[in-house]
Amino acid sequence: MKRDSQHANLDVIQTKSSFKDYVRSYEPTEFEIVTAEDRSFSPGSHFLQNHAYRFYRFLGFVCRQEFNNILDIGCFPGTFIRILGDILPETKIAGAGLGLSPEFKESLPAVEFYECNMDPDLYFDQYLSVPKKLPVQDASFDGVTATEIIEHLYNPYTLAREIYRVLKPGGFFYLTTNNYSSLTHIIRMIVGKTPTTLNFSSEPFEERSNYYWRPHVRFYTRDELKKIFHDVGFSEITVNGYWQEEWYENKESNIKRFLKNHLFNKLMPGLYCSCHEVHGRKQGPATP
Repeated sequence: MKRDSQHANLDVIQTKSSFKDYVRSYEPTEFEIVTAEDRSFSPGSHFLQNHAYRFYRFLGFVCRQEFNNILDIGCFPGTFIRILGDILPETKIAGAGLGLSPEFKESLPAVEFYECNMDPDLYFDQYLSVPKKLPVQDASFDGVTATEIIEHLYNPYTLAREIYRVLKPGGFFYLTTNNYSSLTHIIRMIVGKTPTTLNFSSEPFEERSNYYWRPHVRFYTRDELKKIFHDVGFSEITVNGYWQEEWYENKESNIKRFLKNHLFNKLMPGLYCSCHEVHGRKQGPATP
């Protein structure tokens, strides 16, 4: 895809300052606004505010690639595909997810949506008729993204295989997830706590009302992520570590925000960071 200045708004992601200005002017949909049931962030804030630095890195990588179409797996609440549509309005965008409501789909009329159960080992009656593979042909997309999805799945290989299958030769993938060997997780395990957020309950999490998100069930080390994507066919896989900077006020204390934004980013930028950024390409010549 040519980066034609007449049809691209890449200035948005040129600097942190320019992206912060974009975030301030962003008008979220109802699906992006934090509800009282989400205990991680302040009710009334929105998804882009709370994950702004991750999106800044995410878009910075994606918009350096050459592509005509892109698939975002785990697309809810739609923030990435909305922003990408703003920055690259001529890009063909598709989104995949499970249980996407008609109202959500209608809020993004230019996007083609696919229903797919990326965790088919889980048994829920309402998902028996949902495809266990993306309903698209092999080698359909120039790029595939899946941010903060793999840690919610019991079997990561379903996701990795589908990413490989639907990518065109030469196409790229980009994924982010939590780091199992982060400093904070190591400390949690030392004091006898689990690093995941899975809440044990007799009530299946799919049946809980008024809350969109599955809990985290598994975190990964750098080597585990490389192995998963190597096993499904990728040969060139890069895993970078980063600390999630907090640009806007949320429920974290000022001390925690200072440590993540400044001290940890400077002293421990790699192994003990909070997040993994994974990307690679499918071998073969790029499809015209």
